[in-house]
Amino acid sequence: MLKHGWKALTVLILTYVFVAGLVSPVPKLPILHEAIRNTFFHPPLWIAMMTMLLASAIFAIRYLRNGKPDDDLRSVEFANTAILFGILGCITGSVWAYFAWGTYGQMIRRRMVLLSVC
Repeated sequence: MLKHGWKALTVLILTYVFVAGLVSPVPKLPILHEAIRNTFFHPPLWIAMMTMLLASAIFAIRYLRNGKPDDDLRSVEFANTAILFGILGCITGSVWAYFAWGTYGQMIRRRMVLLSVC
């Protein structure tokens, strides 16, 4: 049980952050209003994405040095997870831009088109 306890703790913490992001009181700012709640979700997604990309690079280098297939598998899965976090970050950024500036953001749409072409 203790072997998998960290997974249960992770789910509890993420549930708490999600609920707190939706119901906790936030400052009433003239432009942002309730869109400031996005700070609970958007920056952590980008931080997680960058962490996953760093881990992917580390395991890729380990695979190139040692040739262990497990390192290659970990590198690929860290990269796949980073892509998911990046897409979610673009979505939350677009939602925030819409409520802050009235547009989903031209640069974000251009980036998404470039990502889909690659």
